[in-house]
Amino acid sequence: MTDTDRIDTSALEAAVPARDGAFSRVGFPWANIPYATNNSKWFKENDILWKMQATQDESFLYIRFEAKASLPTPGMELPAEDVKSFKGIPAAPDSLAIETAEGKKFELQVADNPMTRSTFDESGRATSNRYFMEYSFIVRNPNRDSLFSDETKDSFEALTAVQDRDIDIKLPLKALGINPVSSAVEIVETNSLAKLLPYQVGRFSQ
Repeated sequence: MTDTDRIDTSALEAAVPARDGAFSRVGFPWANIPYATNNSKWFKENDILWKMQATQDESFLYIRFEAKASLPTPGMELPAEDVKSFKGIPAAPDSLAIETAEGKKFELQVADNPMTRSTFDESGRATSNRYFMEYSFIVRNPNRDSLFSDETKDSFEALTAVQDRDIDIKLPLKALGINPVSSAVEIVETNSLAKLLPYQVGRFSQ
């Protein structure tokens, strides 16, 4: 096996993540987790499309994005005319930087995009396109190299879940090289003028 054939450690830890942490085991009590503060100095409430919460336990960093209205269900077929006009498809959350006190830094990009599936006639010619809603995320290092990603259509261990107005993401701490005991984590938007103020991630305790 060559160096280019080897699986990156971060991707491996994400593909086979640790067992559920304390936050998972008690049923994800998001009601107890504070929201990020809006940057009200520069943005009105209607300008901010997503709320955000985050916490961490011994296994994962959990991030929730909350939309203002119910989101299309993963795998749901969308009318072609809606896809073309972006009707009912919300703009994705802004890119985030995950930073630790030790100097580690990662970029998190969430996407909510229709996926295209073509239909074919007997001769194998594409006759039409059908569109289905899916959600995904990708984590990159400071050089913008991809470390790992996940999609709602993936059949293995799910790191992304969408229900009602919420996109829930859990990032394995080992995949990020974050010490669950000593690492202080902060989440900031990567935009020069952020809609949400920097968020200090608290450690979940029962």
